[in-house]
Amino acid sequence: MPRCLICHQLFFENVSWSTMFFSGEADVICQECEGKFQPISKPICSICGRSMKKTVEGDHCLDCKRWLPEMQTIEKNRALFEYNPFLKNVLTQLKFRGDVKLAEAFHPLLKKLYQKEFKFDVIVPIPLSKDRLIERGFNQVEALLAKWCTYEDVLARKPGRKQSKKSRIERIQQRTTPFMLKGEAEVVKGRSIVLVDDVYTTGATIRQAATVLQAHGAARVRSMTIAR
Repeated sequence: MPRCLICHQLFFENVSWSTMFFSGEADVICQECEGKFQPISKPICSICGRSMKKTVEGDHCLDCKRWLPEMQTIEKNRALFEYNPFLKNVLTQLKFRGDVKLAEAFHPLLKKLYQKEFKFDVIVPIPLSKDRLIERGFNQVEALLAKWCTYEDVLARKPGRKQSKKSRIERIQQRTTPFMLKGEAEVVKGRSIVLVDDVYTTGATIRQAATVLQAHGAARVRSMTIAR
């Protein structure tokens, strides 16, 4: 009998939402925890991928309409779930409590999303700063990519204040990028790139990373995340 990676309770495997979503993979989370994730419902914004009310006109959400000139750095973002309190707690458990095995719960879902929306794109994870990596011991984004894909570790963070400590307005208005390219630019030159992060909030982190990749010749940059 397997033990749920989230609540750590023993459970019986059943034909369920997980079975369909995980395409035959063995269940790693229980049905009760599965039911607490909130899939993103359609219609969605064609740029950032958030759910939109049917009363909103056009293909873009109000935020993307407001920030459209800056949003041109990425073609689109696609996410697995809404960032509800349950998912926030799961990601906190993964990132800040060191429960790295939790990342395995998302592997089949991310693989399926990649094959559907970004097949053949070069995968680039959003990096942690050196201090954060030492503090945490691992990069949660790399843990989310482990075992199901290969990726290019070509970005590094410059020293500076954490994005999570900045206000929404500060993130949106930031004009300098906290990222830099490491290694050879040939890895990204002329290629289609998909950036991977855990949460898309304002999109500032993704856009800033995309700016660096485009400056080094990336043909286009898109992104996928666990949460929107």
